Amino acid sequence: MSTWYQEDVDGPLLEETIRIAWNYLQCSGEIEDQDETARILTRKIGLMMEQGQRNRLVLSP
Repeated sequence: MSTWYQEDVDGPLLEETIRIAWNYLQCSGEIEDQDETARILTRKIGLMMEQGQRNRLVLSP
């Protein structure tokens, strides 16, 4: 495992970036299954945060 890997996840930052990504996906009509979309966003953004990323726009895939 790399030294840049961090296990801490900032809850408010996670929520905010999920909200940014969700709004974008919703406006573009890309959300077909809300539960699956929420799981994918939470997993992907959480992993990026664990790797040290904190930029909100980068975290909002």
